[in-house]
Amino acid sequence: MKYLLYLVICLLLLGCSTHNVSPGDKDYPVKNLNPKNFFLFHGTIDPSLDIKFKIRWDAMNPECKYMVSVLEGASNNFAAAEPLEISRSGNQFSVRVATDSVNPGRCGWMFGGITFYSTSSTGYGQSLIQTNSYPLRPEQSPDSSIKLRCKLRPIPSVNPLGRGLVCQSLSKKEHGVVGTVVWWHPETKDVEVQFYQDKD
Repeated sequence: MKYLLYLVICLLLLGCSTHNVSPGDKDYPVKNLNPKNFFLFHGTIDPSLDIKFKIRWDAMNPECKYMVSVLEGASNNFAAAEPLEISRSGNQFSVRVATDSVNPGRCGWMFGGITFYSTSSTGYGQSLIQTNSYPLRPEQSPDSSIKLRCKLRPIPSVNPLGRGLVCQSLSKKEHGVVGTVVWWHPETKDVEVQFYQDKD
């Protein structure tokens, strides 16, 4: 009974949702037909690695959220992701990423980053670029590069029978790189990523 009462209050009075947004929903991000802010995302992909990318947007308005667990009162802000189409030539790839590719709308949609996955993966994607607005020191550059060694491996924590493309960083510690994640800053103009196959 308590559960039902909380659910009714959440849905009717607070306007919260029980699921994340999906295409066709009124709060799903709308494309910006005249983007102005871009960075170059480029690098190399080993031909044996079937890597695809997705661009993600995050809702900044705290009213744009969905209940993960009504019993625990846990919620997440809306997020949306779509395939990021890249240009390829041999093992080289590149794309100009528009960080204002959707309109803010009611939910205050903002660029959230880029994830990558393999078409051979089963329900697993790894974050590659995440947003950060840390203040840059005078000697720091907002641009970043990273080298990753990747292999399709079992991911028991995600799915006991599943597999995912898991990567490890080969780069020395660089500004704007934490582990296998590249931090995107509003001043970023260039992100280079090199994907190597793990031979081990």
